[in-house]
Amino acid sequence: MALGLNYEVLTGDLSTVNYSSGRLGFLEFQRNLELWRWQLMIPQFCEPIWRLFTRALEIQGVDTSDVTVTWRAPRRELIDPSKELQAIVQGILGGIYTLSCTLSEMGEDSQAHLEQLAEDFNLLEKLALKLDSDPRNALAAKANEPKSGAKAK
Repeated sequence: MALGLNYEVLTGDLSTVNYSSGRLGFLEFQRNLELWRWQLMIPQFCEPIWRLFTRALEIQGVDTSDVTVTWRAPRRELIDPSKELQAIVQGILGGIYTLSCTLSEMGEDSQAHLEQLAEDFNLLEKLALKLDSDPRNALAAKANEPKSGAKAK
């Protein structure tokens, strides 16, 4: 308990929990991991090693004045992807979350991710391909759906 680990996380024994209590325990564990990561691991382990690394480069004559580091956590696995992704998308559409922050929280480099997405979209257009997996098509189809209560012709 002192470490903030519940029995199920410590032992991997999920035989006595239902989905809701298991998810709640997992989310609590994830919060503890975030605290450990940003208050212990990065400042007390990663940053000192980074300073030693850049100092070693400077000793060899390499200019590190414009070198920066971004600490990115590994991707958190989703417990129920269909529900969680739907909630994430709604949060982004509602302006509660930003796309870049959401991608970063999922362990992605948001800049690289969006650049890859743009490349994919450009290639789809170049090859004149329309895929169901293209979110631009899904959004366009949704915009053309009749509003609830409206009668389709």
